[in-house]
Amino acid sequence: MGGARALALDDKIGNFGVGKEADFVVLDPAVSPLQKLRHENSRELADQLFLLMTLGDDRNVYRTYVDGKVVYRAAAHQEAA
Repeated sequence: MGGARALALDDKIGNFGVGKEADFVVLDPAVSPLQKLRHENSRELADQLFLLMTLGDDRNVYRTYVDGKVVYRAAAHQEAA
């Protein structure tokens, strides 16, 4: 919120409040058997983020929103060959 306030845009962006503009990605952290196993055994947020950074790829993208509207929906999660 600080960045939006510094730019005098906090009435339009900066959080997920009703009526605000938002671009964001929804990730599925367990699209492969290995990711699922590791995710189930990761209790800390830092561990879950590390898992996505090291094992994540395009299959983890579940949905993408631009200006609050869905612009991408994963048809199906599929395992890499």
